[in-house]
Amino acid sequence: DANQYFHSFGVTPNYIVLPFNLMMKMPSLVSTPTLLGNFAPSWKGIHIVDYTGAVQVFDADAFFHTHIVNSFENGTGIVFDVGAYPSNPFSKGP
Repeated sequence: DANQYFHSFGVTPNYIVLPFNLMMKMPSLVSTPTLLGNFAPSWKGIHIVDYTGAVQVFDADAFFHTHIVNSFENGTGIVFDVGAYPSNPFSKGP
């Protein structure tokens, strides 16, 4: 079984920005003493949650990230600054 994993997310005065891009398999301390290797790609879009709990999902090209730099609202919507990676930054190296 796996769960959606959020290392970093965005917050504005009215919204929470959640990029759904990783799942975390439940680790076994016996066979896998580290968390690396328990993360799997799982692109489900960018979820925007407002203060009432209503959710809007936006599809975009899949990406991975470690930290969200900034999130804010302007006259046209929500700005979401993120360093995007083409591959999983939480995977084991070669």
